[in-house]
Amino acid sequence: MKELPGRRTPTSKVFQLADGRTEAELSSDPIHFQASNGTLRPIDTTVKASRASGFSLANESNSFRSFFGTRVDELVKFDLGGHGMTLGMATTKALTPSAAGDTVTCPDMFGDADLVYQVGPDQLKESIALESAPAGPTYRFSLKPTGVKAVEQSDGSIAFHPASGFPRPPAGSELTGQALGATDRLQRGDALDLCIAARRVTRWRIAIGWRAVRSLGAAVPADEA
Repeated sequence: MKELPGRRTPTSKVFQLADGRTEAELSSDPIHFQASNGTLRPIDTTVKASRASGFSLANESNSFRSFFGTRVDELVKFDLGGHGMTLGMATTKALTPSAAGDTVTCPDMFGDADLVYQVGPDQLKESIALESAPAGPTYRFSLKPTGVKAVEQSDGSIAFHPASGFPRPPAGSELTGQALGATDRLQRGDALDLCIAARRVTRWRIAIGWRAVRSLGAAVPADEA
């Protein structure tokens, strides 16, 4: 049995059996990403050293690219076909993130609270890991969009639309986001002030997900560690 790479799709692969028949494996999550030469290659969510200026770690073998910075004002950059955003905080303090597999840790970002990033095949999950349960936790970030503009919706969600002068995003991608269980406030301008006020904290962890493929940004405090 051997794989037929030319018949790959983002969520499937096809094998040639010894008797001449073919067999397909299907996945509900993306398993391949489109490389710069147009071919589909297996997704690998391992975070590795980066040569990108200002970013010491990165994952580029995925349906999107993520870069992890060496300064607090550029914590992480999320890129989907030239569209995306850079998330940071209002300080230029130096940062030394560490990586293990698909996970990046930025220690003591909010007092004793760590920022933990986990790269998935279609999303980048950011968790705020706390040593103890805080009272009324609120966390502020600065979000700098690239090739998209953010518009606050009447229901509290955030929609990301392609900005004028930029190409449309990759086929199958939607530039929309939704905030659930959090309070998000936007200020007009090139950079956006994002305030995450968790309504419930379980096991002293708050999760914020940035999703590719189906959306570029979704700030969602989760109920599980």
